Amino acid sequence: MSIISRYSLRQVVPIFLISVLFFVLILEIVEIVINLIAYIELDVSIGDIGKILLYALPRSLLYALPIAILFSVSFTIGTLHGNSELQAVFGIGTSLARFCIPIVLFSFFLSVGALIFEDRVVVRS
Repeated sequence: MSIISRYSLRQVVPIFLISVLFFVLILEIVEIVINLIAYIELDVSIGDIGKILLYALPRSLLYALPIAILFSVSFTIGTLHGNSELQAVFGIGTSLARFCIPIVLFSFFLSVGALIFEDRVVVRS
């Protein structure tokens, strides 16, 4: 793996992890807000609400993955362009397609992992 490939992944992965946590949190909050009236009417305890959110966590994670990868890639490319780092990459003769190959492969393996995760975890939960 070349230095440029490692650099592009090193820029995308931390933002991806943070954005996954952020989008899962948003989806869990939306889950609470949507069902809040039903929870109040049925006098559901806080512990039971926590269990419901815990059971909904795999589904929320699965829904957050595509949004997070799109956000992290676009944010990273935009930041690199804003800091003129892409000009340096282009200056050494690397095309944008070559620069993005590791990111595309990361996204592909993440998609395959999401399919396996959905089949083994989300459907059962």
